[in-house]
Amino acid sequence: MQHDAGWLEPETAGSTPDNMLGFGFFKKLIGKLVSLVILLIIAGVVLTMFSPSKMIRKSVISIGPKLTKTSVALSDADISWLSGKGDVKGLVVGNPDGYEAPTSIEIPLASVAIRPTTVFKEKLVIKSIEIEGAQITYETKLAGSNLSKIQENIKEFTEKVKSYTGKKIESSEPKTEGGKKLQVDEIVIRNAKVKLALTVLGGRGANITLPEIKMTNLGQGPEGITGPEVLDAIWDEIVKRTTEKVSGVAGGIGRGVLDAGEAILKGVGGLMNRDDDNKKKQ
Repeated sequence: MQHDAGWLEPETAGSTPDNMLGFGFFKKLIGKLVSLVILLIIAGVVLTMFSPSKMIRKSVISIGPKLTKTSVALSDADISWLSGKGDVKGLVVGNPDGYEAPTSIEIPLASVAIRPTTVFKEKLVIKSIEIEGAQITYETKLAGSNLSKIQENIKEFTEKVKSYTGKKIESSEPKTEGGKKLQVDEIVIRNAKVKLALTVLGGRGANITLPEIKMTNLGQGPEGITGPEVLDAIWDEIVKRTTEKVSGVAGGIGRGVLDAGEAILKGVGGLMNRDDDNKKKQ
């Protein structure tokens, strides 16, 4: 019996380390899986917090109204982390106080392409912004236009941001809201429609179409360019092109009025001459 017990003892002793080895392996595996899941959750939270889509929404909704001093709304922004491409939909900028039209510009769709690898870098590279079918309202009154007023507001904010550059003033709102450094390689605005409106007519008027607007190489240097400066550049170009187009239309209207006036004067002159001839015959 002692021999049997001695024969069984090594088997029992030998089985214990194998079992412990198997349990330890699975314990380590489970620990690694749990750690991986936690890391994925943290990564997901970080990617969501710093996603291009969220950055765009935050910039538009929080900074937009302070830049333009009007209401600013955005329906959706969806930019892919992998491709860096996506769309911004339903961007609506209201009108300054004193103007009757409900909006100054409505952008139903803008396609954006960024370089994903630059999201966490000091300067975000935007390869292209393509704005399609913008609806612009150009409302005029004696004091000026709604577009020029918004242009003044944007420039005022942008100048404040520039004035704080390089200064250690942590409480300065404009500096902190100047945003991340940007590089914008190309901006294209196609098929933009301009509605000419008069405040005295309650913001109603005629429509014209703008030629394509193309801007390139903004913020190419190491200093880059801020979001407000990009908007300032875009708005300057919109105001410039709109004013040129409106001036042409207004010139045509003015020429038409003069031509009509000449026709009326000729007609009156003809009637007067005819009346004189009749008097002479009598």
